[in-house]
Order: sequence, then C-alpha cells, then structure tokens
Amino acid sequence: AKITSSDLPFVIDDSPLKQLRFSPGVHIPIVPYDQEQKPDVYIVFAHEYIVSIKQKIGAVKKGFYKPVPFIEL
Repeated sequence: AKITSSDLPFVIDDSPLKQLRFSPGVHIPIVPYDQEQKPDVYIVFAHEYIVSIKQKIGAVKKGFYKPVPFIEL
C-alpha cells in the first residue's frame, strides 16, 4: 500500500510488547494510547474491537475506518 510515516504518523496499540517499537517494513512508531492525542481520523485494523475502541476513546465525532475494504465504521 506504500504507507509511510508521513501518511500515518503513528500506530496506537494496547500491547506493551508492541509499544515503543516500529511497524515492520515501513518503520511507523507504535505508541500506547494517550488521551492527549487528538487525531481527526482513526484507521482501525482490529475492526472486531471497534466498540471497545470507541468507548475507550470516547469520541463520537471522530472518523473510524476499516482499511480493507476501506469503509467507515
């Protein structure tokens, strides 16, 4: 997909084993969720957890998308 860190500045993951590392191949930083982060759009790779992700973030006006196929959740 040729996604780079300029397209996706960081990835949020709750797993401490993945945090503070980089995504394979494209080296996008993997960070823990932080309430100070204010992205306008979330691309949710683990779409089966969308309900709990939305509850955790608590933002109903944010855009949540599933990448394949690219649809709004």
